[in-house]
Parts: sequence; structure tokens; C-alpha cells
Amino acid sequence: MHCPHCDAALGADWALERTGRCPTCRLVVGAGRATAGRGGGSSLSGAGTAAGILSGAARREDAAPGEPAVVADALCQAARLLGVEIGRLRMLDYQLMTERDPELPSLGVVLATFGTWKLARNSGARQTAPEPHAGGRRSLASKSH
Repeated sequence: MHCPHCDAALGADWALERTGRCPTCRLVVGAGRATAGRGGGSSLSGAGTAAGILSGAARREDAAPGEPAVVADALCQAARLLGVEIGRLRMLDYQLMTERDPELPSLGVVLATFGTWKLARNSGARQTAPEPHAGGRRSLASKSH
């Protein structure tokens, strides 16, 4: 079940008749108000809400910056495992992965290293971009006749 406000996972044991607080956004989720899964009508706004809450909490964490190449590589690894391009990796999905895999840098470390989620993803995208063709085009002067 997922929170209808921020789309955070509430757990499979969240009963439809149970009322409680979402651990991410602290919304009181009434009986029958949790959604069965992601992709509902409010998933885009819910993901944005969760991202704002997560980034605020990560900044309050006061984490030390990590090595940019290592952090960017972790983002690329997370995107690969989720089967998405690095530019489409959502902060909420990365946060959930860090909770399952303690080897990944925390969201606080990612934000302390790059400043914003967008800059972090862009750094990961630059790291995985294919190398430009080394030969390029030959100039007319270098052609032998």
C-alpha cells in the first residue's frame, strides 16, 4: 500500500481498515485511503511531494560530501538496477534503494556532494555518456589523392 499524498510505500501489511501516519510525510492516512500501488492519478504530484520531503530531511542530516565519481557511479548503478535511464531516476526510488542497500551513499551524501538532485543525475549521465568518436572527420587537406 502507498500513501495517497507522497506515494511512499506504507508496507504490504497496511490494512485497508487501519488508520495511521505515513512515515515519510506524516499525513494521517484514514481507513481505506491508502492506494494499492504506484501509478494512480496522483502519482506524479505524490512523487514530487515525497522528493521535497526527502530532500529537506536529507539536508537536515548534515552529511559530509562524498567523492563525486563514487556518488555518480552509485546513481548509475541504481538506475541500471531499476531499469531506467539516469535522467529518469527518481529521488524516492533512490532513497528506497539506499534503505535496502547500505553500501549506496545516502541521499544526504548525494545532495551534499552535488547540491541538487538534478546536478547529481546530470553528473551520472555525463559519466555514462558514450565517448565521442576519436577520429572525427578528416579534413580535406589530410586526404591523399
